[in-house]
Amino acid sequence: MRPAAVPPDSLSERLRDDLLARIVERSESVQTKGLRRLVALLDGADGPERRRSAACEAAIALRLLGRGAKVHFEVPTTAGRTADFIVRNPRVHFALHVKRWTPPRERASATVRVPGAMRALEHVRRPYLVGIRWPTVPQLFDPFVMDGAHFLNQASVGDEWVFRDADDVPAGGLRVLAPWPGDRVVLTVGLDATLEDEMSRVQRLLRKAHGQFANELPNVIVVVGGAREDERLIDTSIFGQHVERWDLFPPRGHRVAHGRGDDGFWSGERYAQSRAIAWCTWSETKGIGLTRLWFRTRNDADGEIRAALGA
Repeated sequence: MRPAAVPPDSLSERLRDDLLARIVERSESVQTKGLRRLVALLDGADGPERRRSAACEAAIALRLLGRGAKVHFEVPTTAGRTADFIVRNPRVHFALHVKRWTPPRERASATVRVPGAMRALEHVRRPYLVGIRWPTVPQLFDPFVMDGAHFLNQASVGDEWVFRDADDVPAGGLRVLAPWPGDRVVLTVGLDATLEDEMSRVQRLLRKAHGQFANELPNVIVVVGGAREDERLIDTSIFGQHVERWDLFPPRGHRVAHGRGDDGFWSGERYAQSRAIAWCTWSETKGIGLTRLWFRTRNDADGEIRAALGA
């Protein structure tokens, strides 16, 4: 027996009403047929996860429609796959594949600020973005900062330091995440000790979307989920972690060149058909927000795709 549909939430109801209004405005039967299927998904979702996925697709469809595109939902391709959307306007025509991403619950549900006592580390004259996990016991703040400053003064990109308490139990740490403009350390919350796991989750979604690609059209992947602070994770999942590159000449005034590692979705010639990936923040009450769009190379950059997505 098919599970009953979950009761609609206020965001889903708004998206449904907006889609129905768009359907009334349009006379093209092929386009409206797909949009009606999307409305049916919102109405018939049999669990919160399905409801959220349908809401993400509905929000993306409304974004595209609002920017003047024709949108066809769940379109079979010549490769025997199904594209989430085929998007067309007088200037651009592409396949769009939407994947919903949920950040780790402990990070998504908490707003964490770096304690003021830790800001002393930002006086260290090294041009790095540094992930931090500080001790939970305030009495350990001073030794943590003192030892952490010593570590940062001699660290390189990718280096990690673990701070231990008097019982030799890990109680915090630092990790040099990336080069940073300027001449001083900039702190960000999180050691990123689980970065590889989070990257793997994002990359799984990208691979799944790649498996739906339409061979006959340019393809764009859209990852929906997370908040502004997740941008660096998405960027790193696409391009790879920052590393020191001894095979490159450093910029003038620098001793070391930096680049990306080989652990990104686009590293080397991996998934060469993929040339554009977008990411949208998501709110359970407001829907999609900030949109960022990456192109694989400068030659792939397409202003019309950017305009269609509102990126």
